[in-house]
Amino acid sequence: MFPPTGPSKALVLGKKTREKQAQSERVADYLNYQSMVEDKPYFPQSDQMMFLLGLEGSVFRKTYRDFAIGQNVRRMVRAENLVVPYGATTLQDAPRFTHWMEMQHNDLRRYQLSGLYVSGDVAQPSAGRE
Repeated sequence: MFPPTGPSKALVLGKKTREKQAQSERVADYLNYQSMVEDKPYFPQSDQMMFLLGLEGSVFRKTYRDFAIGQNVRRMVRAENLVVPYGATTLQDAPRFTHWMEMQHNDLRRYQLSGLYVSGDVAQPSAGRE
């Protein structure tokens, strides 16, 4: 799971040249730096994912740019929080899948003001899923 060179690898597509190979190594090095150094929850969440995988059967990882902190992050998504259309047989052929997540109202408002989320009427927060 965590080889000494890091979890990320880069692959050169098409004709391999010395420049492309050097670039792929720089990309892999930077991805590994982001994962292991900048993204502090990465390793603890990976450990938690391995534990939950045996209990729940499926766990997912979501990688995205978090504009609130200004960096790329990788976060665990439990299977119960991943919404996929019933007719989809794989995530690759699913027309859409959605991460259902709990969020503090202040965080939601901050994302709306930054332009990341669309502003609009928001239901009052509840104690949990109904």
